[in-house]
Amino acid sequence: MKNKSPEKQTNKASSRIPNEKQIEEGLYLDFEGFGANKYNKNPPPVLCGYRFGGSGPVRFAVFNDKFRWAAEEDISGLVEFIGNGENMKKFLLDLVEQKTRGGKKIFYFSSHEKDEFDRILGIRIRSRLRDVRRIMKKTTPELKHGERTLINYCKLLKITVPRNYGKGKVTEKFKAVREYSKTRSGWSGAAANIKKQWDLILAHNRFDVEAMYHLVEAAMKKKNLRY
Repeated sequence: MKNKSPEKQTNKASSRIPNEKQIEEGLYLDFEGFGANKYNKNPPPVLCGYRFGGSGPVRFAVFNDKFRWAAEEDISGLVEFIGNGENMKKFLLDLVEQKTRGGKKIFYFSSHEKDEFDRILGIRIRSRLRDVRRIMKKTTPELKHGERTLINYCKLLKITVPRNYGKGKVTEKFKAVREYSKTRSGWSGAAANIKKQWDLILAHNRFDVEAMYHLVEAAMKKKNLRY
């Protein structure tokens, strides 16, 4: 019998349905950034939203220098400007290496996050990664290939989706904010509508993080009902 490839073994591990302890202690993380373009198929993330478990607010780390002042001037107390390069690597290493020790799982919804960990950190941490999309595919087979989006799973499982979620492209919002957030004076003088775009970016990212928690919680409950 042929041994399974490392990639197949990783995929199998990442789709394991978590237990209640893993869900409550897990790190839920979602990168947000510009979409792929002809110059760069994998643009680095502008920011990430993250939270441990299902309680408390989602926090945000901003990595792109051109969004520094949108982050620095955010009055919520939940947004931290980190910067790129070594600063970003150090922040993520602390988050996924130090704060997830002891077997804590790291939940994400797309392969983008997994690939970014490999690229930015230069280490493979896949034994602790849990792919929410694969978990949902296993427990909620009603959705077929091409339909397995976070918003479709939420709708299927009656998880409330914000009215404005998904309306307008995140890339366009980033572009609008970038024109003003490069400098302190630029952001100070930005119109209310521009600052609203920043709020909408954070709201979009926040929902992604919160929704992942609710989805894996629903997956665990469905599994328990079967046994």
